[in-house]
Order: sequence, then structure tokens, then C-alpha cells
Amino acid sequence: MQRWLCLLWAICAVGTWCAPQVRESQEGQWMIENATLQVTLDPVKGTMSVQDKRAEYRWAAALEKITPPEVKLPRARVLPKIDGDLGYEGAVLALKLTPNMVADAKQVDGPKDLSAVAKLLWAEDAVYLGVAVTDNQVVLPTANEEQWWEKDSIEFWIGPRQYALRLFDGTGNLWSRDGIVPGTKIVYKLTKTGYAVEARLPAEAVAADVDARPGARVPFALGVNDADATGRREGQLYFPQTWRHSNPDTFATAVLADEQGRVPAEKPAQKTAWRDVQPLRGGTTGVRVTLDVKVQGGSGKAPATMDFTLSGDAPEVEITLDVATKTSKIGEIAPLPALACRDAKSFLVLAPYCDGLGIPVTDLSWRGRRWAVWGLDLPFIGLTDGKRGYMIIAEDPDDAVFRADAAKEGGATLLAPKIAWVGQKRQFGYARRARFCFFDQGGYVAICKRYRRYARDQGLLVTLKEKTKRKPHVARLAGAPDIWGNCSLAFCREAKAEGMDRLIVNGPSSREDMEAIKALGYLISVYDNYEDAMEGKSGRYGDFKTERDAKVLANGKLMKAWLTWDKKTQFMKRCSALFEQVARKWIPLDLAKHPYNARFIDVTTATSLTECYSDTHPLTRTDDRRVKRNLAKYVSHELGLVLGGEHGRWWGADLYDYWEGMQSGGFYSWPAGHVGINLPQKREDIGQRYLDWGLGEQHRLPIWELVFGDCVVSTWYWGDSTGHLYNVAPELAAKKDAYNILYGTVPLYWVSRPYGFNWSKPELRARLLESYRNTCKLHEVIGFEEMLSHEWLTPDKRVQRTKFADGTTVTVNFGEKAFPVEHQGKTYNLPQFGFLAQGPKVLIYKALEGKTASTYIRTPGYLFCDAAGAERDFEALRTDGRVTLRETDKGLWIKVESTKQPALVRPARLVRGWSPDG
Repeated sequence: MQRWLCLLWAICAVGTWCAPQVRESQEGQWMIENATLQVTLDPVKGTMSVQDKRAEYRWAAALEKITPPEVKLPRARVLPKIDGDLGYEGAVLALKLTPNMVADAKQVDGPKDLSAVAKLLWAEDAVYLGVAVTDNQVVLPTANEEQWWEKDSIEFWIGPRQYALRLFDGTGNLWSRDGIVPGTKIVYKLTKTGYAVEARLPAEAVAADVDARPGARVPFALGVNDADATGRREGQLYFPQTWRHSNPDTFATAVLADEQGRVPAEKPAQKTAWRDVQPLRGGTTGVRVTLDVKVQGGSGKAPATMDFTLSGDAPEVEITLDVATKTSKIGEIAPLPALACRDAKSFLVLAPYCDGLGIPVTDLSWRGRRWAVWGLDLPFIGLTDGKRGYMIIAEDPDDAVFRADAAKEGGATLLAPKIAWVGQKRQFGYARRARFCFFDQGGYVAICKRYRRYARDQGLLVTLKEKTKRKPHVARLAGAPDIWGNCSLAFCREAKAEGMDRLIVNGPSSREDMEAIKALGYLISVYDNYEDAMEGKSGRYGDFKTERDAKVLANGKLMKAWLTWDKKTQFMKRCSALFEQVARKWIPLDLAKHPYNARFIDVTTATSLTECYSDTHPLTRTDDRRVKRNLAKYVSHELGLVLGGEHGRWWGADLYDYWEGMQSGGFYSWPAGHVGINLPQKREDIGQRYLDWGLGEQHRLPIWELVFGDCVVSTWYWGDSTGHLYNVAPELAAKKDAYNILYGTVPLYWVSRPYGFNWSKPELRARLLESYRNTCKLHEVIGFEEMLSHEWLTPDKRVQRTKFADGTTVTVNFGEKAFPVEHQGKTYNLPQFGFLAQGPKVLIYKALEGKTASTYIRTPGYLFCDAAGAERDFEALRTDGRVTLRETDKGLWIKVESTKQPALVRPARLVRGWSPDG
């Protein structure tokens, strides 16, 4: 009996049979525990740490936060005269901005190029700011310049709000996101070394939430932008150096002082961050704590509760934050410090307007970066060392924010993810939830697969195979590149004759021609847009009255949309509440003339969710998501069209069938929406950020594909197409092809523009066909299959491999050095951008044989061989050139190109039951 009791105790000790439990330690800490995790809550510090028992690893709140500086802002003894001379009397806050304080724009060539001295004072009714800027080339913005930061300008933050001084004609105006701030007085003067500006800023506008008394505290930051002669910002300096855009936690703390610069002694800080800690009742394993959260106006704080719960033995912590008074006005609430890692090789995992990035925790240029989850492609962020890790799922993503905090851990400063929440229509509104999931193995792949299961539980994961049952034409997406620039029947017939079995072509033609194009097996889509609108335009664009239909911002202003490149045409944002009714009016009229089997809706899924403050069509961000989904349901389900869109979001993956732009980057690309505008004219003009983050194999991760790759076909952006930079950097087109092969995605081509693969030019047509063969024949096989895994095969991440649910494995070499891969006793020596894909239905490779690379593509009913000038035997044929064999309903289609010697074809090795008599 004793032995059995000992055994039972031992099993419980390791957690195998223990029921989840809650207990308080003698030190006042609370533990929530199940078989996989031990969660420790420290009420004094207000922190959570998690011991992953499986990995024997502790995820702890940061030991030491990066602390921005604190500065004293004296009250004015004598109110300054606003004359641009900066002649302040008495105590004053003086800040120096020097070239070592570069921020988002790095090109500052010494103090003569850009530096500044700023002086600040406060009074009960105003803030006084004077800045003397040293700048060897002054390029000022206009009075209403929207991108003022691209010119010489001064910007600052008070709390979470950004302001800018736009200088012109000896005066200027104060910009904020709500428009020009009234009651501001500004004087500026050109000087021998640059310019000087002095401003009186009305406190009721810029510091309305600040209690004007000595001892009051407010986040503050100040920056200077430098454009030089280019008219585009080259340099930026910021105080403090911890500053990161939109993140008040990285700003300095300005403490209001009296006329002598003295600050009243502070009251002792509250010792306990959380109070009233108690176990949850009703059979739930967890703990509830009470804390105070910041609110705007009134006392500045409101009591809130935060629940920490475990469900069974799952390695997951569920957190719920609630405020009793739902109408409390809140800014941004971040109730938990980030859980830091101890491994400098770790990286953040997320999809910020691209298919995925791995951001090294040592790359502090990302410190303080803030991602609104309602604008992310996927509503989670992760941290992993490649094996162990954790993720945060925002279960209420429409009002959540992720941040990249920086903390000192083990002597090193490293990034860590953090979740925060903002108001719904400026109020708390409802309880917010987050889920922390922990992994002892699998790294970023496990993170993605956990969210995939979560998405299926939410009804968002509907595969292309499932969609094909509802809409058979979805099957035509398999192996179909996206074509812009020519939708004619003549082009489509030429493409078919060249062996392009499937296409998405965009644009109308005659009914007869469109029916003939569909008979070729192609999808015919068309550009459509319900978000951008303008009075006086024709059709759906002009079915719009500005005052009635435009989206209304929180400040009462109407929301602007697309501004054309020449800045002559300003569209407005139609409120998304009206999208569906406008679509129901116009799409049937269009379909009556043009028998499309697909439709492309621009903008709707590319933009972040937004609120509307209209009295007649108000929306929360959650409402915005709902009505945008209603538009997709109408087009996809009711009309039965194959539905495409610009860029993709998690909330539409069950409704859309293809998305343009998932492969391309966001902030690190040029303005890809302006197709063909300001493209680089030589290779060195291509931005390094685009090369490193947009196309850099060391940072890109197929996060989107691991989650939704078999649910929505994705392409490159139409302003970043496969051949967009071919004239200046042809190797980048090969790199994009390599990504399409590795990820199981398709290209996007412009076929009638100076950029891209122009179909009318034989050499460019040949390059397009090469790209099509290498990518799309594989996509025909694996495009509707789940990507199971992705891995790096070399320490430098140049060689990568993916595996798909049908058993296909794809290996791609991005490195300059050839890489050998073994398959069925044969070695394939992959050159740069070479590849090997093998599976039950496919064998595709580009591999070196001697000094030249041959290409082999075999899929059901298809064979292509390119011997690259050296006679080679490919079993089914022997050639020194290029030979294509395709089975068709009319027999065997054979195309022979670039041969010096006759090609020998052995059809019996390709076609089952082949007979010469057939």
C-alpha cells in the first residue's frame, strides 16, 4: 500500500495526473498549475511568469525595462514673445538634438547637415516651444502638405498624440491627425545656419488631458526632419533616443515644474500593482486580480479586473481584462509586462502586411514598434528560438495592439512581444481577451499550426478544396498566374498555344470573346472598388454623395481615400456600411453585359478596419469587419464568382479565393499601388530595406502559407510583380520565382507595360514562360495542399525546405554557392535560385550538370526539359534544347525549341498505354 501511495505522490509531483490547481505561496505570489505549465503571478510587481514544464524553461517578465529619460518643464516666469528669437527668461527646458540621435531616417551628415536646440516652457493656458535648427539646405512644406514629414519640419508628441509645425511665409500652422489646430501662433525665420521657429501652442488643444500644476507628468518627444534638396526626407533626429513612433512608453516623461524648475516631492508610489487577488469560483482554474487602468478625463484611473485561467492540461493561459464602467474613456491599456527570452538567437514571428517576418530580438531598430491588430494579416505575434516559444493570440483583435518592447535580460537588450488594448469608439466597451500559448518544440511552425486550429474553431479555415465544392470554377485557380495588361481573346489563344493551361485575366471584352476565353479553361476577372469614391465620377465611383456617404472620423471630419499620383484627384472613403448595397446595384448590370466568372475587389481587405462616427451609418471596427464580410459573401456565395482582392486578412480567408499582394512587403516596399511610378532606374536605386525585408530570405517566413496557404491563392502585388524590376535587376525575378516554388504560390505578370514581362517582346515572353513553367506547373499539384512545415537547411538560412500534405517536398537555394540535395540515389546540385520538388505527382528541378543548369518539370500529363545547350538524356526524351510534351484531349502536344541536334522523344515513357498506332 505504501508503495502505491509513493507512486501516486510521484506521479502527482511531475504533474502527469494532477488536476489543475491554484495556491498562494508564503511570499504572497500566486501559482496556477496544470500538467504542462506553472503560472506565477506577482501582485506587487504586477507580472506573470510561466514555467513550461515540458521544455524546462521559464518565460519571465523582463528584469529591467528600458527607461526613457525624465525632464523638468518649468513654468514661464515671463511669457515669451513669439518672434523667432528664442529669448526666454528664467528657467527653461533646453534639449539638444545631435546627429547621434537619428531615428526613422538615418542620413545625417554631421551637425551642419542637421542638429537642433529646443527650448520649452509651460503656462496654464499654453505650451511655448522654440527650436533653432542647423540645416544646410532648407526645404519647407506648403501650408496644407499632407506628407509634411518629407520636408523640413518639426514634430512632437504630447501623450499619444502627434503634432507637427508646418512652416511657410514667415509663419506656419500646427498639424494634428484631426486637422490644423486653431489658436496657435507661429513665427519662423531663416538664419545663416538654417532656421529658427517659435510657437505658442494652446493648452486646451495640445495638452487637454494634462493637469496644469507642478508635479503633473506627461509623455513627451520632439523630432526634427531634414529633406535637403531632394524633397524627400533623408534625416530625422529625435529626443529621446528611446523614441519609437506611436508608442508613448518610449517617450520621455515631462514633469511640470514651477518657475524655478522645482518639482513637488512625490507621494510614495503604490507598493502593490494588483490587489484583491483571489481564486476564481465555479470550477474554473484561475485567479482574478484587481488593478487600476488609465482613463481619459476625470480621476484618470478606473478599477479593472484581470482573470488568468488554465483549461485542462493545455499549455495555454487565457487572460480576460474587464472594467466595470464600460463607458470609461480609455487610451491604450497594456496591463502585462512582456515575457522576455534569454536567447539572443530568438526572433519575433508575425505577418505585418506580408506573408510573414522573423524579426531578430537583437534588432533594436524595431524597438517600440506598434502594430494595430486590426491592420495585421494574422491576429497573433510569437517569440521563439526556433524550438521553444510562445504566441499571443488577440481573441478580440479589432481593438488590440501588439508592441515590440525592449528589455534588458541577462545583460543584453532584447525585443519581446506585448499586447495592449484600445477603446471601442473611445470607450472601453467590452471585456478583452488574449490567449498565451506555449511550445516546447516546433518553433514558428508550431505557432502557425496552433493558430490554424484556432481559425478552424472560429469558422475561418475553409480550404480551396472545400470552396471548389461550392464553386467548381475555383479549381481553375490551380496553376493560374494573375495577368494584368491584356485580356483579349487573341492574347489568351496565344498563351494557350504556348502551353499556359490556366490563367486569371483581368478586364472585359465582347460577350462572345469572354465565352471563348472561359472555354480555354481560364478565369476572367475585373477590377472593382467600393471604398474609393468621388462625386461627379461615373458608375459605382460616382454613386456617392460626400456628406451623406463618406466615412466620418472621430473628430467629425470626412475620411479621405486615394490621392492620385499627380495629386489632382482626391477620392473619399465611402463608409463600408454602404458597400453591399452599392455592389448589389452595379455588379448585376455589369454581369448582364460581361459574363465574368471571377471578380477582383480592390482596397477593401488591404486597409485596416476603421470606425465611423456618422449618425446614419456608424460603425465600430468590429462592425466594419462584419459589413466588409457581407460584401464578400454577396460576391462569393450569392453570385458564385471566384473572389479576389487586394492583400488579405485573416477575417476574409473563408470567403476570398485569391489575394494579390500577400507575397509582397508593406512599409519596406516603394508605393506599389502606383503601378510603374518612380521605379528604380538602376540596381543601386533599389532600397536596401526592400532587399533585406521585402525579399530577404533571412527574414521572410511563410507565416501566412503555414496557416492559410491551402485556403487562398496568393500572388505578388501588382506594383511589385514578378518582372517589375527585370530591367534593372533581373535576378530578383528569379528570386521571386524561387519564393513561389518554395511557398507553393503563383506569380503576377504585367504583359503590356514597359515594366514586367512584355508579351510583345520575344525575349521577355520567353522569360515569362520560363517563370510560368517553373512555378505554375508545381502549383497545379500542390496549390490546394496544406503546407506542413518550413525549415532552414543551412545556418545562413540560404537553403530552405517546405513540405506539403500530399507528400511533396520542395528545396530552394537562395545562396550563391551551389547546394547538393539527394533524392532516390541521385544528387541534384542546386545553383542560386535552383530548386528540387519531388512528390507522388511531381518531379521538378533546376540543377547543375557540369557548369550549366538544366531544368526538368514533370507533372501528370506534362513534361518539360531544358538541356541548356548540352545534349542530355531525360529518360522520356533526349535533347540539347528545350522540349515540352503535353497530353491533351486531341493527343500528345510536342514543342521543340533551341535545338542543334534532333530531339528524340519516347512517348511510351510519358503516356500510359502509348501505342504508335494511336
